[in-house]
Amino acid sequence: MPARANPTARFALLLALAFAGVVRAQDRRVLSAWIEPQDVFSRRAASLVYWQLLAHLASRPDTEVLDAAALLDPEAAADRLAPAREKLAAGTAAYENLELERAERELFGAVQAFEADPASLIGDAGRVHRTALAYLGAVWLLMGDADKAEDAFRRLLVIDPEHRLDETIFPPAMLQVFSRMVREVADGPRGALEITAQPDPALVFVDGRFLGLTPLRVERLPAGDHLVALRGPGLVPFGRQASVGAAEDTAVACRMKPLAQLAAWQREFPGDRLGGGEPLPRSIQERARRAKLDRLLLGRTARLGAEISLVLVMYDVGSGRVLFERTGRLPADSADPAGAAARAVADLLPGTDLVVDSGPSLPPPSGPTVLRLAGEERFEEAAQPWYRRWWFWTALGAGAAVTTLLAILLAGSQDEARSQIVIEF
Repeated sequence: MPARANPTARFALLLALAFAGVVRAQDRRVLSAWIEPQDVFSRRAASLVYWQLLAHLASRPDTEVLDAAALLDPEAAADRLAPAREKLAAGTAAYENLELERAERELFGAVQAFEADPASLIGDAGRVHRTALAYLGAVWLLMGDADKAEDAFRRLLVIDPEHRLDETIFPPAMLQVFSRMVREVADGPRGALEITAQPDPALVFVDGRFLGLTPLRVERLPAGDHLVALRGPGLVPFGRQASVGAAEDTAVACRMKPLAQLAAWQREFPGDRLGGGEPLPRSIQERARRAKLDRLLLGRTARLGAEISLVLVMYDVGSGRVLFERTGRLPADSADPAGAAARAVADLLPGTDLVVDSGPSLPPPSGPTVLRLAGEERFEEAAQPWYRRWWFWTALGAGAAVTTLLAILLAGSQDEARSQIVIEF
């Protein structure tokens, strides 16, 4: 009969699991950012720097990045596409098990759920949406409905002409059908989008990719339905499907609404008092805590002649203290403002790589970076307290695991000793 662990062993095991959960939680930090323009001339630079900050920070494996809206409305950070992701996971599992009817139902529902919220289909969410379309077309092809399969593949290639099916997942016959649709869309008619917004500027995403700021003209888009999303710090996200006709310009105009707490937030923002080692203002610290942030990156921009000055300050939300400060400048009238903002962010932030996604309709940024650092403010991140360092939690987790093992071995030896007791009369 197997020996049962005594209460000490069970308690030690639960303690080890709890510490393991703490160690995992310490591996990821939740972070957000806000860049406030100090004048109307630096608004566009502030919006571009804000998006590039989010893109750079999201590229770190140990960081979860939330939209700035989380500071004004903590519920805005919720993943509104979670039901769609669940349907996609169920649909791909059914596809792998050749449960085609269930796969069709789940994948069709996933595509509908994704496209019902175009404002959320940016970045990774856009890639997941395209995955759902690829699997849905594959399911319809296996079910013998070639027309529906071609429609799904065509829809996928209209929003992402560079998409290709994974040869390790999909069979050769399916790849041939998809290749035929690639040629059809590539040789098909094109059109353009004219996108405007009030207030200006707003961040523009077409088919999940960041393309620039309003007003924006996007040319040579494949004819068909495209997903347009507009965003801005402190603004309610806007999204809609826009049908692009052959050799036609399709206008998308939006009046974006501010979030309810925007005016209060702007009064609380330190503005020109940002930096200089001052701790995070208490009201902003409380907002960041409600949003469950670990770090908050605040910045400001201002026009200085032919350049835009940029100040970035990273705070620890728990203590409110400054972790690092950076100052720099970027050109005010660059031919490639998005690329200039991306290079400025990459230079000012420690430990990040350049991330520029200009999408299929725009060429990649090129040309020299115009950036100057001010004084000696480019210093490394301040040291963390010992109880927030990785080695402390690693040692604590290892100690808990050793304690658990010893407790289990001790419990086993005690049970074995009790089993050897013989009572004689």
